Amino acid sequence: MWVLLYRDGTTRKFATLGVYSKMSKAQAEEKREQLVAEANARNANAPDPHITFGEFLETVALPFLRSKWKRSTAATTENRIQHHLNGEFRERRITDTPRLRFPTGVRDAYGARVTVKANGLTMIQDMIPTSGYLSGQDPRLNFGLGKADHADSIEIRWPDGQKETFKNVGADRFVVYLHRTSATPRGSAKAHFGS
Repeated sequence: MWVLLYRDGTTRKFATLGVYSKMSKAQAEEKREQLVAEANARNANAPDPHITFGEFLETVALPFLRSKWKRSTAATTENRIQHHLNGEFRERRITDTPRLRFPTGVRDAYGARVTVKANGLTMIQDMIPTSGYLSGQDPRLNFGLGKADHADSIEIRWPDGQKETFKNVGADRFVVYLHRTSATPRGSAKAHFGS
């Protein structure tokens, strides 16, 4: 018997494709592709670039996480997420976060150090592609500004030692800073903004 096990949305499903003695492997694969294509078409929806954290939490994250949690801790864990994260970030749009690049496009600015000052706090992150053996991480740096609508300053120390500072950079936006590889005066990096 040819049997297909698959997911349709968040539901596990199976389908009998046919009897092994009456159906070739190619026919079973063709029928499999048809069923998978139908399931993918039902579940295909482009991500909304304007989705808020609260909407993402309720429609994507929590339904997935609920299926993974132990019953004994599920209610407490969901309550903590709702209280600490959803309470603070519910209305914030989920957008890409700042990224540093060299103009050649050869690589991201690995080794750069970014210092953000906002609300009297100083936050520092290094642009490091890995955090351990055989690991990788998102090359974008994310700084939580809380309720602030802007960062007072962003200072970038590039891998070649140059420093550039940007003042009053708005919050809740995708920012790409492009470093000029030749020696340039402070504050001359190009900033590309998107929202």
